[in-house]
Amino acid sequence: DKGFKIPEIFAKASEIIKEYASSDEDGVTIVFTRSIRSAEKLAKEVRSQLPETFRDRVYAHHHLISKDKRREIEEKARKGEVKVIISPRTLVQGIDIGTVVRIVHYGLPQTVREFRQREGRKGRREEIPFTESIIIPIYSWDRKLLEAGVDKLKKWTELPLENVFINPDNKYPKLFRALYKVRKGIELSQDEMKLLLDMKLIEKARGLSSIAFFLTNLGKRVWRYFNFYEFGPAYGVKRVLEKEEGMEVLEEVSRRDFIEKLQVGCFDPSSDAIVTEITEGRNIIEKPILKAISESHELASAHERYMLTKYIWGEYANLLSDYARGKLFSRVRIFITIPLNGFGRLFEHPEAVEWIIESSKPRVIKYGRECRVLHRMETIELDVDTCGVYEDFTYGYRYELDPEEDTDLIKAALALLKVILRLSSLRISPEEIEYDVVKGTNFRFFILWEPEASGILEKMDWKLVRSIVREYKPDRMTEFLLWAVDEEAMLYILEKNISLDSLKEVVERVIDYIEGIELIEVVKLGKVRVPKPRKELNLVAIDLLTFNLKDEEKLHIISLYNGEKSWNITLGKQIEPGDILGIFNEAIGKDTVILHYSTISKLVHLLSEYPLIESMLTVKESKGQIVNVYKFAKETLCLNIAPLVEVAYKLGIKGLKISHLNLNSMLIGYRNGRISFDKLIEHAKETGIRNAKAIYQIYLVSEAVRKRLY
Repeated sequence: DKGFKIPEIFAKASEIIKEYASSDEDGVTIVFTRSIRSAEKLAKEVRSQLPETFRDRVYAHHHLISKDKRREIEEKARKGEVKVIISPRTLVQGIDIGTVVRIVHYGLPQTVREFRQREGRKGRREEIPFTESIIIPIYSWDRKLLEAGVDKLKKWTELPLENVFINPDNKYPKLFRALYKVRKGIELSQDEMKLLLDMKLIEKARGLSSIAFFLTNLGKRVWRYFNFYEFGPAYGVKRVLEKEEGMEVLEEVSRRDFIEKLQVGCFDPSSDAIVTEITEGRNIIEKPILKAISESHELASAHERYMLTKYIWGEYANLLSDYARGKLFSRVRIFITIPLNGFGRLFEHPEAVEWIIESSKPRVIKYGRECRVLHRMETIELDVDTCGVYEDFTYGYRYELDPEEDTDLIKAALALLKVILRLSSLRISPEEIEYDVVKGTNFRFFILWEPEASGILEKMDWKLVRSIVREYKPDRMTEFLLWAVDEEAMLYILEKNISLDSLKEVVERVIDYIEGIELIEVVKLGKVRVPKPRKELNLVAIDLLTFNLKDEEKLHIISLYNGEKSWNITLGKQIEPGDILGIFNEAIGKDTVILHYSTISKLVHLLSEYPLIESMLTVKESKGQIVNVYKFAKETLCLNIAPLVEVAYKLGIKGLKISHLNLNSMLIGYRNGRISFDKLIEHAKETGIRNAKAIYQIYLVSEAVRKRLY
């Protein structure tokens, strides 16, 4: 009646590790995982398979466990009382247990640097009898790497280490130094002052003899949470465990851990309890698991859904047992807001708390020509309120995509870009840069950001990256790392049968978006890479429209465009000219190059009543900062004649021809009394701006062609 257990066709990681815990060999085994959750889950699974007398030989070790407990585990390991320590990263650096004989990689890390740091924990005493390394693949990429053979694994481990990138102009440490100076009353540099003012962290206050700076409320908040290595020190949020015999004060946790791991409804692996309340003072209240479920309607409801799931799976339901074996754990779903144009604030908002259930019974599925052993997973979203926000500073950028761009293809190209950056001479760690691609009804864009603000994106030489991409030759290692960087993207590449050589062309298109470059079709030359108009190019296009109204009355429309903003100046008897000098000063800086279409002499004559503008244009001309785009385009594009409208049309600049035809019709209508003066002026201004934008674009195309030809 009792039956018997059929041996399973695969080896569980916990079964392998329990053998090390129950052996009498001298030495410690360290198991490295990729997260606290997986470390706790694995530790619970191993302990559940050991006799009770051996369970104290296995411990998880991470920063959520109190310092005293961690020290106790380390000391017991040195004495031989603890045989297995399972840790995400806390044992990678700095702690020397000394008697480590074995490293188990429960999933390979993404970086060779971390792999070697892990390996450096073992064999640190001469008297150690042996050392060994065990790799248990748990991801697609490390499984495929191992399946390819020892040579491929060796090739990966022997890759040059990822570079440690240091940006001396990184605004993150600069922000810390500047806030420190304000607190201590030390004079700020101009850069520091600008940074703090831009971030709204300080405000000016005029004293009797000088101007002083004080922290705003936001500045005080940032300073309070700031720590040089982590925004929000690894303490500060108090925890209390409410037990039958009274309240037990637990070790404080960081604000980030509170936001990401300890919301109401979360299991706390360091206390084996559930968070039941966050007080107004942001203190975490916890209760033993069964007590918490019995006293909370929301937790009881989640428990019922857990019971139903186990029933559907045909498995015995025991919540404490599943939790102890690592088959039940919690997760906080996070929504991240990043800066979109350089250095700025990052926010992590907890959206929901989820319980994840993993089935006890495995199932075997066919994957291509291979078989994979999987466990069912079910997610239960708890009906609880989340609270708080984690704040940090980092670098982030947003890039608009063409409305018809294939976002899946762009995502695959971004994954390949990360791999190329890693395997090229730049050796940039995949962990340095993250990306996402967003597709909406009327918009598409991708974003790049740094999980930790190193400033690498700010200093990236994209022209160099482009040349590296062109010369890069994809190989099997490229495929392995693509699986590691973005499994979804790699599946898309395989499903669509996209060659990595052709995907390199899409990577170049991604760089075009980053650099603000468009592809424009030029007759006899094909597609030419042209920078998109933007203020940073330091160019201003000026157009002059002049036409006769009635009774020999003339109207002049001066239009300016700097790649981002446009201005109109209207000169005529019926119109006040406005602040002409102010517009010119705003639009044209010291290093700005002025672009015109054979109109500069007429413009100088027209503005002769403004000596400061006339002087500005004279100085610009003497410095070679005035370009006649008409002549430049004729020479570069080999044109006999080059009317603005026709050149724009040939280059695909749409709408200009129609705008000019409409303006002529409206001018006739005005003379015949059918069109009002205001409507004529409005359309004339729009046409002037279109002209200025066309002049700007024609110059960019002509300059790109000139560079390509010469």
